[in-house]
Amino acid sequence: MNDIGVIIMLAVFIIAIARIGMRVGSTPRELHPSSPSARLPGDGSFAFEIVGEASYQRALRKIAGEGKVRHECTAIIYLEDENPHDNKAVRVDIDGHTVGYFSRADARRYRKQIAKHGPITSECDALILGGGKGKPSLGVWLDLPTSG
Repeated sequence: MNDIGVIIMLAVFIIAIARIGMRVGSTPRELHPSSPSARLPGDGSFAFEIVGEASYQRALRKIAGEGKVRHECTAIIYLEDENPHDNKAVRVDIDGHTVGYFSRADARRYRKQIAKHGPITSECDALILGGGKGKPSLGVWLDLPTSG
């Protein structure tokens, strides 16, 4: 099983425990669909690159600031079934702003790993980088293992 598969299985385990706890607890609560249901752990390498950030430079600048930046933050990962360009899209938001997507291949691998567990909204650490000389645009890397 590749690294992303291990992370997904860990996330599914955490979600299952949380759901059991919600049923057993004295005050049941409902998970809000846009609330992350699992935190995906990383190793601090920020090696998982997302795509499409060129379309979200204004949002990235609002989040990270002007000039050269290295901004650590939290990303929320959403399954975007209603995306008109790709009904298997996986969207990445930071601070309530869409900042990019998983590549098509990564989105399909991610969805395949979680398919039997229903829709999962998760979060992970993220890094916004760029804005320096020769690299005026900002990019986003997630702290998730790369399959490889």
